[in-house]
Amino acid sequence: PRLGRLFYLALPPSAYPHVCQFLKLHCAVLYGGGGGGGGGSRAGEVRRGGGGGGGGAGGGVGGVAPQLQGSFVRLILEKPFGHDLSSSEVLAAHIGSYWPEEQLYRIDHYLGKELVQNMLMLRFANPIFGAFFNRHYIASIQVTFKEPFGTEGRGGYFDQYGIIRDVIQNHLIQVLALLTMEAPVSLHPDDIRDEKVKVLRCIAPVGLQDCVVGQYVGAQGQPGYLDDPTVPPGSRTPTFAAVRLLVRNERWDGVPIVIKAGKALNERLAAVRIQLRTPPASIFGSLEHMRNELVIRFQPGEAIYAKMVVKKPGLEMDYEMSELDLSYPERYKGVVIPDAYERLILDCIRGDQQHFVRRDELRAAWAIFTPLLHAIDAGAVPMHLYPYGSRGPPAADPFIAESGYVRTEYTWQQSHKAGGAGEGPGPGGGGQPAGKL
Repeated sequence: PRLGRLFYLALPPSAYPHVCQFLKLHCAVLYGGGGGGGGGSRAGEVRRGGGGGGGGAGGGVGGVAPQLQGSFVRLILEKPFGHDLSSSEVLAAHIGSYWPEEQLYRIDHYLGKELVQNMLMLRFANPIFGAFFNRHYIASIQVTFKEPFGTEGRGGYFDQYGIIRDVIQNHLIQVLALLTMEAPVSLHPDDIRDEKVKVLRCIAPVGLQDCVVGQYVGAQGQPGYLDDPTVPPGSRTPTFAAVRLLVRNERWDGVPIVIKAGKALNERLAAVRIQLRTPPASIFGSLEHMRNELVIRFQPGEAIYAKMVVKKPGLEMDYEMSELDLSYPERYKGVVIPDAYERLILDCIRGDQQHFVRRDELRAAWAIFTPLLHAIDAGAVPMHLYPYGSRGPPAADPFIAESGYVRTEYTWQQSHKAGGAGEGPGPGGGGQPAGKL
């Protein structure tokens, strides 16, 4: 039978080096010479004899019995993977001296979400979408993450990291990589991750002029961030950030991309919004505020929908904005969508690393944000306050407008039974002006 060991670590980064070392020395060697994963084996599989070594651990205990042929030892690591680029590299080097990359599964639960995994299919299996994924048609892109609650007793932990380290540098940059990467040559995990690394390396580090950061204050009977007794007095840790990125390659050059995330905002939402350019010389007059958009909503209520201009029913040649939509709760009634962690742990058992973060991906992501993070830590970036339960700092709206996004003249017509909050298919979306992501 095929046997294996799977270790799952959700620890502070400071604990990883010693734990990973002792796991390798005292647990992994039970599965054969060299501890498994050496000698070029894929996905942490242990081969008979294990001559490749796997790094750090000595020979096995009595070799590998015939029934253990092909057994495996794998290690799942939860974020945070360091505090900045240099600390991440030190941590990766130490862990890598004991555990080879094919045995490491750096988990990011966003990569286990249904519609995040659907992005490859959406882009590369549908020419109707793939044809306009470039600078000639797309005016701007937003990746948004909103939580309607604050730190609420977890401020002491959150204060060590802030919203950029907690959400943007990992979850949302992974979404962006899938959205902007070139087509991989196959669905092999390394082919996909190779393309993600390529596009991440095309993104320049975020400058101070390319961000708005904020911190929530008490409102609506809710406490502010600094009112949390676990938060150090006077902390300048951001609970909101909007950052503008530019991908310097032929496909995306000149297309502004805004990643926005925050706590204590007005709704729960995670989505991608792709806004297309205004048609040149339209025979219908100016359509500047009626731009086409493709929206992919990860939560709540998974949905994909496109906003477009159509003729109003009637005798006159009037137009309005409407939508084509795929609401998962409505279309796939009775279908249970697996939890992200269920998917990812199963992938690890199967030895599939497609939805896990490789070391060079991690390095490229940290390189984008480390200079900005150091500037924030040094107090060199203005901190904009915003009320608990609001849309965020007022300064974020002109910042996003400067980044190419145009608010559309559109109100969602509530006509679907399923869905979630925010603009788009489903209850809670009715009457919400477009663009309020």
